[in-house]
Amino acid sequence: MTSKRLFTVGIVGLVFTTLLGIQVSGNPSEALAIQSRPTLPKLETFAIEIQTAGLDKNALGSALPPRAVVTSSIKVANLGMENKRDVLLRLSLENTRGEIVAETSLLVYVPYQKTNTYSVSLLIREGGEFSVVAEVVSQGRAVTAVGNGVVITPLDLFA
Repeated sequence: MTSKRLFTVGIVGLVFTTLLGIQVSGNPSEALAIQSRPTLPKLETFAIEIQTAGLDKNALGSALPPRAVVTSSIKVANLGMENKRDVLLRLSLENTRGEIVAETSLLVYVPYQKTNTYSVSLLIREGGEFSVVAEVVSQGRAVTAVGNGVVITPLDLFA
């Protein structure tokens, strides 16, 4: 009976240690959900500028609280890509640790030596201070613009 009790205590201890190790190391799926922006070689043929960025009180739609919508006006200029090709326009919100907490992307076409302006919105479900980051990506190269910070209060999430 003593060896049976010792075996049971050992198993319980092993399970507890394993669970504690998982808790300390974190959940791998959560680690994948919050990512930092990768650094890509510079895309010399495009320029990007965030003209406006802020909370859009009129764009909440049917999303249930907590939620806020950040809308940005992004100006994209094609300075040197002559061949007709769509490029990826990506808008993201980064928290103060540099982690991407919300992101959206779309394919856009900007004719050679022309400038187009796009309005892009992001739904976010958490409050805090965020940086708005816009990026144009083509063939493994990117050009990035960082806009003004956006502060989202708990009242903004339930408005």
